[in-house]
Amino acid sequence: MDLSLGCMYIGVMLNVWLYGFSIVQAYIYYVNFKNDKPLMRYFVLFLVIADSINAVFDQVFMYQYLVSNFGNLVYATKSNRAFAADPVMTGIIAFSTQLFFAWRVYKLMHSKIMPALIATGAAVSLLSAIGTTVGVEIVLFFQEFQKFQVVVILWLGFAALTDVLITGSLVWTLNKSRTGFAGTDDVITKLIRMTLQTGALTTVFAIVDLVLFLTSTTTLHLVFNLPLAKLYVNSLLSTLNARVTIGQGAQQYTMEGSNSDNARRGISTTRTKRSGAFRPGGNNQPNVIRTQVSMHDDVENGLGDYNSQDNFETGIHIKTIEETFEERHERDGMRGYPSSQESSLPVLEKSSRSDKDSL
Repeated sequence: MDLSLGCMYIGVMLNVWLYGFSIVQAYIYYVNFKNDKPLMRYFVLFLVIADSINAVFDQVFMYQYLVSNFGNLVYATKSNRAFAADPVMTGIIAFSTQLFFAWRVYKLMHSKIMPALIATGAAVSLLSAIGTTVGVEIVLFFQEFQKFQVVVILWLGFAALTDVLITGSLVWTLNKSRTGFAGTDDVITKLIRMTLQTGALTTVFAIVDLVLFLTSTTTLHLVFNLPLAKLYVNSLLSTLNARVTIGQGAQQYTMEGSNSDNARRGISTTRTKRSGAFRPGGNNQPNVIRTQVSMHDDVENGLGDYNSQDNFETGIHIKTIEETFEERHERDGMRGYPSSQESSLPVLEKSSRSDKDSL
């Protein structure tokens, strides 16, 4: 029973535990991102509903095994209708999540090749998940599930492969966006770390699930299979909600370099008119230059707030504000500061404020 109902029970417990995270993540999303496009908000709602249905089906078949048919050892060796619904529900959730990331890769890379590969892998995985559900309905006994192992290999194999393509594409694109400036690179490093963490979880669970299914006739693989749908939902929601934490951690740094250089790096800049400091015959007062480096997600309505260019969709927006030395200290109550200063370098100022409108 440990390697039949026991493994199933552990898998369902992990499913329910992760479902709690999904609900909390969805709540955080709807509270913090009320200005997201309606399509995006409806998409998150669809995932939450599908995730809830998956949790209900898992609870139903667990109840049927442990309560309704308690002590029935023959019933414990075969699947039922509620159990058979798990592969197709997991496939639908994974397909939807992977399509979202394919769209995101397209927005970042501006290339159709990699998103097309991701979408193809997701479609094959979904069709194979549907085939797995059909196989479970036909071959009822757990020990005989090896009869349709080909379709399971396609389902979990393409799911893992698609996750690897998504993670690799995002990490490669983000790494290319490094500028050499500490503030921007810190944000990019956080994004890369988050992408690796969320992508690695689903990939590892899918691979381990497949290996255990092929090497054992028990239900041991269900420990990793039943939580799979929840991992996909949590990976997407955590990616969306990362705009909160990364936005709060963004700092302001001085930026130099032309707009064309920044465009090649995938960085957008908004710069005010530079004063006449350090020019011949101009005011010798030094400037205080503040640059806002903030996370910018392509699902935000904030794109519409700018006279947007394509490079605004690459993930980083840098907003530069310049003011004179005297203006800065007048605001701080230092109006008596001497106006004739020797030429000096610009002063670097850091601030913990985040520009939420640019997220």
